[in-house]
Amino acid sequence: MQSKISSLANVFRLYGSQGNHDSSNQLIEETLQHARKPEDRAQALRLRGRNRFIQRDFEGAYRDTVSALEAMEMSLPSKISIPELDEAFDAVKTKLLSFGFDEILHLNRTGNHLTDLKISLLNDAASNAFWGAPQGMADYIGVQVSPTFCYRDGC
Repeated sequence: MQSKISSLANVFRLYGSQGNHDSSNQLIEETLQHARKPEDRAQALRLRGRNRFIQRDFEGAYRDTVSALEAMEMSLPSKISIPELDEAFDAVKTKLLSFGFDEILHLNRTGNHLTDLKISLLNDAASNAFWGAPQGMADYIGVQVSPTFCYRDGC
């Protein structure tokens, strides 16, 4: 099944790059109906979110990316206050400082494709949140990416 999902992903990327978002979205919907693995569902939702972003449906793109993260067992709050954002920033800053800047720079790239997918989804979520989510969400997601990088291989 994995090769079928990968093949379909390439086809709907091609449709999307040609501006044929209706055909791309139709293939994505079919993929979502048949996806059995969480990562296949997440990848399809990510691509649908990208289509929506290109079509200027920023809120829809953000919702799809959040759904993709949920498929990968990651969650984001629906909204965040400034004190919560400050607290998250301080917690991440403490973790990163305790680990060490030089150690972070020398981390090996992960060989786990699921970790790469999660990081890509967080990146998309931050971009989509900037345009289509409640205030502060893009900052919160950006703060959450740092520990994902640091702890991707159990450091």
